[in-house]
Amino acid sequence: MNPDLEKLVRLHQVDSDLRRVESELAVIPRHRQEIDDRLARDRSHLEAAKAALEGSQKARKQNEASVQDLETKRSKYKGQLMEVKTNKEYTAMLHEIETVKEERGGIETRILQAMDMADTLEGSIKRMESALSEEQLRVSAGLAQLKQEEQEALDRKASLEGDRSRAEGELPPELVSEFARVSRARGGVAVARVVVGLCQGCSVRIQPRIFQQVRRNEGILRCDSCRRFLYYIEEKVDEPPPGP
Repeated sequence: MNPDLEKLVRLHQVDSDLRRVESELAVIPRHRQEIDDRLARDRSHLEAAKAALEGSQKARKQNEASVQDLETKRSKYKGQLMEVKTNKEYTAMLHEIETVKEERGGIETRILQAMDMADTLEGSIKRMESALSEEQLRVSAGLAQLKQEEQEALDRKASLEGDRSRAEGELPPELVSEFARVSRARGGVAVARVVVGLCQGCSVRIQPRIFQQVRRNEGILRCDSCRRFLYYIEEKVDEPPPGP
């Protein structure tokens, strides 16, 4: 293979590897954010459950105070019942006592409901706390793994950047400039293999005369369509299975 063509192919391979590593590095922050967001959602659900429990307990205390107030009022009315002088006043007082009793019954029902809710919430909170503890362990392990992968990718990137610099240094400056220009114009792919007479960069058929030259890999040839640098590797032909 022509020495400069061989170096262009090598530069192309290094560039391709470098783009893959950069793609790996690009998604790591998103993965890290997804892990953080998942943990934040679990914490938010736990805090919401704790807030609901606190609100339920507060409401229960307020209702218990209301029951106490109503009991004081009922005792007062019962005391006054003995002091009324007419049937009308007596009936009115009984009505007040019954009203207080009904109101107290409604509040006591709400207290019981609050107690049931508190039991349910306390059970949910314990389960959430246990699940959150396990999730924190998974998050720590996941973040540690991401950090390791990131460092390995950074190391590969630094190594590949060194390889690219060396490959560029071995090529004529005008070839490096043209390689960079085509790479920018063609989605980062400046070199294409020719397979069955087709440029694998743009799928356009190479002229037979040019194809024969490309097959020899003796010079720097370009695709007339996409202007990528072309090279050829002999295609492997599967041998037929041995006969009986």
